[in-house]
Amino acid sequence: MESEDSTAEHPFFHAEAIADSLQAELDIIAATTNAEEELYARNTEVRCAATSAAFKQMQVYRRRRKEILKRLIKEKKEYIEMLKDKINEVDKQLKRQH
Repeated sequence: MESEDSTAEHPFFHAEAIADSLQAELDIIAATTNAEEELYARNTEVRCAATSAAFKQMQVYRRRRKEILKRLIKEKKEYIEMLKDKINEVDKQLKRQH
């Protein structure tokens, strides 16, 4: 019994010391978890920002592409009109010759 009493008297085995030790470990775990969550949140923010930037770049690209296509369509329509006019002129010249 004497050995039990001597271990029970040792400060490491006091309930308060054990509770404090456990609380310190829990605090470390909580701080680590909070740091991991914060890091994850920041990484998520960075990914979202990158995705947003990529999306904006795609929007700009699509807008420019749409503008280019509109311009090309307009130019093609003008070219078609010019060809129609040329065909009409040639038709008129052919009719005059006959």
